[in-house]
Amino acid sequence: MNRATQNSSDQMLRTGRRTVYSSVRDNAEITIVGELPPQTAKRIADSIKFRAVQ
Repeated sequence: MNRATQNSSDQMLRTGRRTVYSSVRDNAEITIVGELPPQTAKRIADSIKFRAVQ
């Protein structure tokens, strides 16, 4: 996870069996990489929850 910039946007790349999916949420860029279907990568990124730092 990285801090998102103004130029950040959701992106998906598929090369062979490898999927790279990046999503921007709450000023953070979440990137999922693996040999999985694009829909699964999106579901994983969507399931990430942020907690407040204490």
